[in-house]
Amino acid sequence: MSEIIVSSLEAHDVDVHLNSKVQSFETTSDGRQVSIITNDEPILADFVIVCTGFVPNIDLLASQVQLDQNGAIATNQWQETSNPDVLAAGDVCSTYVTPMNQKEYFALATHAIRQGYAVGHNLFGHIHSVAGSQLTTALRFFSHTLAVSGLSLNRALAAGFNAHSVTYNGAYRPYFMPSNAAIKIKLVYDAETRKILGAQFFGDFDLTQSANAISLCIQNKNRIDDLAFTDMLFNPYYDQPFNYLNLVAQLAIEKEANVNNAH
Repeated sequence: MSEIIVSSLEAHDVDVHLNSKVQSFETTSDGRQVSIITNDEPILADFVIVCTGFVPNIDLLASQVQLDQNGAIATNQWQETSNPDVLAAGDVCSTYVTPMNQKEYFALATHAIRQGYAVGHNLFGHIHSVAGSQLTTALRFFSHTLAVSGLSLNRALAAGFNAHSVTYNGAYRPYFMPSNAAIKIKLVYDAETRKILGAQFFGDFDLTQSANAISLCIQNKNRIDDLAFTDMLFNPYYDQPFNYLNLVAQLAIEKEANVNNAH
């Protein structure tokens, strides 16, 4: 999937430098540009934007409530802190990541709004718990749609899963339609339990709601067998007789059958 993204960037005249470690910035002798000093060759730019990510701003409560391993305020499923009179939500908290079964720090608006909603109600008792997150997000990428939910293959392997993946490449609807668009879906799953761990989507067709569907699959601990034949609508304007989510899950079932037969 990353190769397609890099190719799209380069097709739009974006120079991509992978595995380059920025060491310093220097102004050129004429004062018109910035020279970015890396572990490779210097890169000239008119200006530089440094994106360093997020850290939790916990100065107000750092010595008053318990912090977790991520340096964020530790909360339970009700967003309660170690102080029963203090609830916390948003970028000061870690989030329970469902496929990893642990808390991680990801500053996303979707986390903040759900946690904030829960806090507002839980001031009056244990009313709404926060189920967790599948890290679902999307991006309009030039003329393309890029969407993700759950874990990538590399992240799943790093987390200790016996993860496998399959990739669906095809049209989103039947070829007899007057126009069409190619889509690419990469599905990641645990080969032992067959549970779905994540998916990435790329194409000129709007696939964002499919990422939401995968998010629900991960939260509900569905397996590739569940997704492969789940009842989904068919209308040639919108999809194939088997929806592309069905098809990518069927590829996973076929792959595992071939692996088992090989043994």
